[in-house]
Amino acid sequence: MHNVLTVIEGPQKGKQFEFSEPDNFLLGRDNKGSKAHFRLNNDDTQVSRNHFLLEINPPDCYIRDAGITGIIPLFIVDFPCKS
Repeated sequence: MHNVLTVIEGPQKGKQFEFSEPDNFLLGRDNKGSKAHFRLNNDDTQVSRNHFLLEINPPDCYIRDAGITGIIPLFIVDFPCKS
């Protein structure tokens, strides 16, 4: 059993990340201080340097807001995500 994360829009459309064992995956903006595994363009001001963390334990996957609360909140299909 494994999980696949696929980029569906933007310049890196089609890029995939596969996880077959427990792992963490951080998404953020390509900015100084970012520790993100996958970085979006620095011009994307709707994304924090460290925006969200996926906690992966196949087949389960959990998402957590990794940014500073209230600055650029994490939304999933128009609903705010809270840890």
